[in-house]
Amino acid sequence: MRNVCASRMLIDLPPPSDPRGVLTAEAFESPTCSAVVLAADLTGQDTESADAMRQAVAGLIPVPGKNVLIDANPTHGDLCARADGAKLGGGLDVFSDAEEAHVHRLPHNFASVAMRAWNARRPARKVEFL
Repeated sequence: MRNVCASRMLIDLPPPSDPRGVLTAEAFESPTCSAVVLAADLTGQDTESADAMRQAVAGLIPVPGKNVLIDANPTHGDLCARADGAKLGGGLDVFSDAEEAHVHRLPHNFASVAMRAWNARRPARKVEFL
């Protein structure tokens, strides 16, 4: 049996970013593997930030961190999540307090939307292609 579901979460972004961001998650489960695909309106993220996002998800649902895939799908409305504090995007050269708090909240937000998708998964329909 294969189970699948998707979830979407709107988040408020700090100024000067666009006022609304979107996180989406798709959860997949089969007898031999489970995975989550996350997509966010991020300009990007460094390895440390991506690892923090994966571990936050793996801490909430039974999906190994290595099976948490992250897609930074930029509209350039949000920041680049970097653990070293360097700022790319958002209009100013340094993080504001609100932007820094937003970047630190991202792992929690990713885990929350992944948990919604995981908890809502249902059996997938069998599709036959001609």
